[in-house]
This record gives sequence, C-alpha cells and structure tokens, in this order.
Amino acid sequence: MKVQVVGGLGNQLFGLAAGLAFAHRNDQKLTVDLSQVDKGVTAHGVSLTDFSFETSTPFFYEAATHPIQTPLRKIAYRFGELVHSKERGPLSKRIPWWYTSGSPKVDRAVFENFGPRVSHLRGYFQSSFFYEYCVNNSLIRRVTVSDASPEFQNIEAGMFKTEVTSIHVRRGDYYKPEVRMDVVPRDWYVDALKRIERPTSQILIFSDEPNHKDVAYVATATGGKIASLQGLSPAEELILMSRATNLICSNSTFSWWAAALSEMSGQVVFPKRWTGDLGDDNWIGFPKSFDSY
Repeated sequence: MKVQVVGGLGNQLFGLAAGLAFAHRNDQKLTVDLSQVDKGVTAHGVSLTDFSFETSTPFFYEAATHPIQTPLRKIAYRFGELVHSKERGPLSKRIPWWYTSGSPKVDRAVFENFGPRVSHLRGYFQSSFFYEYCVNNSLIRRVTVSDASPEFQNIEAGMFKTEVTSIHVRRGDYYKPEVRMDVVPRDWYVDALKRIERPTSQILIFSDEPNHKDVAYVATATGGKIASLQGLSPAEELILMSRATNLICSNSTFSWWAAALSEMSGQVVFPKRWTGDLGDDNWIGFPKSFDSY
C-alpha cells in the first residue's frame, strides 16, 4: 500500500491516517510518498519527517522519485478513476485501484466497500473518519517532534507548569485568490476566547505569518504572547498547540490536528462554518457566518 501525501502538515497527516487505515484493513505494509508535498498552489516546505510517530503499524518514507514517474503516476491514478468509476465487470475487480480522494462520504465508502482493491492513494482525505479508525485500532498512539529545538523544549517545559490557552491565527497563503479559503476575522479570535469557561493565565499565539498586523492585534487584545516569533518549526508549533489546556482554532487542518492530538481536558473553539465533516461534538463552534464581523 502506498499513499501520496500532499499539502501542508495538516493535510499530510490526513493522508497518513488514510494510508494507515487502508494498510491495516488490507494487512499490508505502508509506504508514504512525499514527492508532491512541495507541489501545488503553496509550497509549504515541510513534511511528515519532522514528526516522530508512536504507531503499531510501521511505515516507510519515499521522498525522491525519477522524473518520469510523476507523469506515469498521474496517468495511473486517472486510469483508476475511469476503470472504477462504475462497475465494469470482472476486469475492474482484477485491476489495482489507484484511488484519488474525493468527498469524505466517497472516501469512506471506498474504504468500507472496496478497500482490498485499492493499492495506491493520493489526495487530502479531510475527514475525521480515518483518524478515528487509527485511534480505535491503536495505529496512532502518540505524535511528537523528531528533533526538538531548545526553544521548543523551553516552551513545552513551561506548559507543564501552568495552564495555557493556544490561539492559531492562519494567514499566509489564505490571501491568495487561488486558495479560496475564508480569512477568519481577527475579532473572532477575541470573541472565541470569551467562550472559554476556564480562562488560563497564559496565552500563546501561533501563526504561519507571525509578523502580520492581525496577529499583533490578537496578541494585544487577548494579552497573549506570539510564540511563533521564537523560530519554531511548523511541526513544533503544532505539537505545542496540542499540549495547551485550551485551543482556539483557525479554519485550518493544522489547527484541527493540534486539537485532535490533544490529551488535555480543556476546551476547543473553532469556526463553525468551516468544519464540515471535521466537527467534534465536544468542541465549541460559532458562528454560522462571519457577516457580523
């Protein structure tokens, strides 16, 4: 079984979860193809190798590929879509399925009904289903950073001593018209903090663009400290966010994974209009629209 992960760390983690789930169901080894993580609209420059995983299903990374393999793989995935888009008799059952992620509903249906026929995966797989499958089957037990910096260690040590609320302000590539993502209003983060029933004395703010004026505004309005100015890697920031007592998320899979990996007993607040298939009944979601901002 091979999964080709794409996008930033959040989307790569979703791809890994899907790959682990399919490999576990099919009793196969998993290879994680990293060749496309810097392709597409945004080159994030990070990969899953920045994490250390405690898992019952070992997997292996494949980073480099021969130039000719990329177009050949695209053809294989497209061929898989054509052959398996409809039931085409005995022939389709004999052809390995190179499956590209569709909607969460379709991804789950493929896994439950046709899993053994799938040999290759690629795409986003943005659904809590595969993560929950991994947790329920102990496929992902714990995630941390593979090489912690002194800055990470200092902040983490402080978080063990006092309760912390983390706020994730996503900006950066969300301003690109081709990304087509809402930019969460800066005042939403201030209002979200008011939803926390048990406030903490310390607030840490994480952002992919820590020098942005909106991040400075949120820091001033909440009394928070911008942790992202301390030279942390994206993987370190995600893990630190997951260590916080409370978490205020942006509309980002990066935020989602920080909340999902959290072992704390505090609260999670997220933009309700964004979650789709990613919501959690225990999280606080609001509002349905940002028009009031």
